[in-house]
Amino acid sequence: MNQPKKTLTWPDALPRAGNRRLERLESLSPWFEIYKVSEGVFAVLEPGHAEEVISYHILGSERAVLFDTGMGIANLQAEVERLADLPVIIVASHGHYDHIGDNHRYAEVWAFDSDMDSA
Repeated sequence: MNQPKKTLTWPDALPRAGNRRLERLESLSPWFEIYKVSEGVFAVLEPGHAEEVISYHILGSERAVLFDTGMGIANLQAEVERLADLPVIIVASHGHYDHIGDNHRYAEVWAFDSDMDSA
């Protein structure tokens, strides 16, 4: 008799299939997984939390953008500084706790005025 195929659920399904095809870089903290998405673009994951937060570090020629700063549980700034020696501007997609956790570590934080924040 055929057994039904078991569907993996979090956290057993980690790393996700899409991430397995990317180059994984070493991180300072076991809280983070860092993947090189393309030249100058890095995904910094926090897979240890059910939200599976992902922040994106995008390098420019003079500055970098960090799109969202995650949960704030471990030091995201230390991870980002290892990837490039550029000033970093934070762009917060919205104000939920899992997107702004490390905002306090940065001098320049841009945020959108969003109805989602008041939901």
